[in-house]
Amino acid sequence: MDQQNKMKEKFLNLVEMHQGIIHKILSIFTYDTEDRKDLLQEIMLQLWKSFPSFREKSAFSTWMYKVVLNTALLHNRKKMKEKYSVDSLIENRAMQMGTGKNDISISLYMAIDHLGPVDKAIALLYLEQKSYQEIENILGMKKNNIGVRISRIKDKLKKIFEYEQQL
Repeated sequence: MDQQNKMKEKFLNLVEMHQGIIHKILSIFTYDTEDRKDLLQEIMLQLWKSFPSFREKSAFSTWMYKVVLNTALLHNRKKMKEKYSVDSLIENRAMQMGTGKNDISISLYMAIDHLGPVDKAIALLYLEQKSYQEIENILGMKKNNIGVRISRIKDKLKKIFEYEQQL
């Protein structure tokens, strides 16, 4: 087997083993099927283009989070002008999360949808129980900044939950 085919096989195996990362980020950063397909295609392209730079100095999952989140953040910036109504947001998120997840999980993901793109990424990584060091490696932010942002994200989510309970 030639070098290119070996690299391709290794890439596909690693991506398949860690495909959950992609699906989690797609569910956080996309709202409809077409947008999800577009972002998935962008993610796979960026992963493949970046794969030669993976030097195995960190876990593949850490490297993959970095590439996938950066791609999703860039994609999100492009889509920023599009507005979604609260009704369609709730409907889409309920459909996405309607796979046996409890109402608290749905509410949490709906609340996360109200955060900015970087805060969404931090919230996702925090919920995935990534250490501050891993979040720093993935997002390129300082650990102190991450701690402050996580605290602020928690406050924002708490306010969102309180507001929703008043409705």
